Amino acid sequence: MSAEKLPFVLPAVFTIGPRVDDDESMLKFAKLISPHDKNSNHLHELVQGVIEGETRVLAASMTMEAIFKGTKEFKQEIFDKVQLELNQFGLHIYNANVKQLVDVPGHEYFSYLGQKTQMEAANQARVQEANWELYKKQKEAEAVLFQQQKEAEAKKAIADATFYAQQQAADGTLYAKQKEADGITALAQAQGFYLKCLLNEVNGNYAALRDYMMINGGAFEEIAKINAEAVRGLQPKISDRSGANGGGEGSDAGKMNGVAGVCSMLPPLFQTVHEQTVMKVKLD
Repeated sequence: MSAEKLPFVLPAVFTIGPRVDDDESMLKFAKLISPHDKNSNHLHELVQGVIEGETRVLAASMTMEAIFKGTKEFKQEIFDKVQLELNQFGLHIYNANVKQLVDVPGHEYFSYLGQKTQMEAANQARVQEANWELYKKQKEAEAVLFQQQKEAEAKKAIADATFYAQQQAADGTLYAKQKEADGITALAQAQGFYLKCLLNEVNGNYAALRDYMMINGGAFEEIAKINAEAVRGLQPKISDRSGANGGGEGSDAGKMNGVAGVCSMLPPLFQTVHEQTVMKVKLD
């Protein structure tokens, strides 16, 4: 019986005999069998009593679950304790075959423990299996996350490169605009200096500066061309006859009078140009 007073059967086969390699053990064995007849069961009963007694004592100190879970250790401890008792008789256990623990009919405790252990093993197996599935899913998720991270890093690198190229292009455009602005500023400053020098040369006479710039720029020529084109379009009839001095239509005097008439038209023309192009320039 176990510590809970639960009975069980422990099938075992022991091969026991005198220790022949030790004189003291042989003497003990001789003393054991000498008082008895060779057909006596005294030795068999003695050994059986030792085995059963030590097994009962050991089992009574252990719970059934401890015996079941530690079957190997339980059997070894029985062997050690029985051998210790047999030493005083000069006997030695040459072989011991302790079989599986068995329930007493009507007490299926070991069967219950076996079923419980099987269920626990099955449950544990399902938990192993579940953990493995979880592990695989975690690894798959980690792989997907790693791939996404690499793709994000690649996209970021491309974006950085694109931004850098755009920034470089923008910097180049800005630099060109700045240089263009600097050129315009320098040109304006040069033109201002040029006008200032011209104004100084004409003693501050704005009208003279204006006329010089118009003449130098060909403005009067362009105005004359435009007016000539306008007059040509009107197809005027100019006569060079002159009856005052008696010059004929084809005489030199007549021609000069015609030219004089045309020239007399120039002062009003210049006056008109002056009115249309009058400007005031103030230079520091």
